[in-house]
Amino acid sequence: MSETKNRTPPVNTQRGDSHEHSTGLIKPVINYIMSLCGLLFGALMVSILIEWIGIFFGWWNEPYEYHSKAVASEYIQLINDDLSATNRDFVLSPSLPLLWLSEFTTKWFGFTLTDAFNLSSGFTTDNLSGSIFKAFLISIAFTTITFIVKVGYFFSSLPLVALLIVQFGADGYVYRIKRIYEGRLSSDWLTVMSQKIIGLGLFSLSLIFFSIPIYVHPVLAVLPVCVVSAIGFRALVINFAKNF
Repeated sequence: MSETKNRTPPVNTQRGDSHEHSTGLIKPVINYIMSLCGLLFGALMVSILIEWIGIFFGWWNEPYEYHSKAVASEYIQLINDDLSATNRDFVLSPSLPLLWLSEFTTKWFGFTLTDAFNLSSGFTTDNLSGSIFKAFLISIAFTTITFIVKVGYFFSSLPLVALLIVQFGADGYVYRIKRIYEGRLSSDWLTVMSQKIIGLGLFSLSLIFFSIPIYVHPVLAVLPVCVVSAIGFRALVINFAKNF
């Protein structure tokens, strides 16, 4: 007569499973915020690196730090024009990150962002290597200003992204109900592709915009991000496997 054995998993295994399948919301949110900060920091580093490579190989029309200064000046002028224009307002002002950065540098380093535009490498034949090193350092300041302005315009456009996602999502829900009524099966492949389209818009296109240290009008970058992300969300709603 065979004996039945209770195969109870070890306590350590049970504890490990409970941690692996945690349903808390705080940890995923924190991980997402940390990942977003890491992506932004990485994009800034890539932007500075591209600026340095352009200086070293002479890609830019302006020599040394003057290219990054010209680009930063254009973005500062763009913000001034947008904020002073009539009949134009922002739910989230694109100048907020720039103001926060200015307050931070004033508090901890004792200078404002406007002081950075008065910096110059001051090339001399006696200390050429030191002047070049200073030009690279100054270019970091101007590239960072450009990056912050780009981030400000991107986050100020989030209400537009949300509006398009709601509209496209509602349209996708209608097609989803039609698909269920007709008895068509959902597709895991289409669901995965929909998620990739959303990632292409929100992350890939935006990171390219953040990383290139040249002047690109924010509208030319924000509109593709909004439209591609909304299209991906619509496809995700149509092809999502679970019922809702």
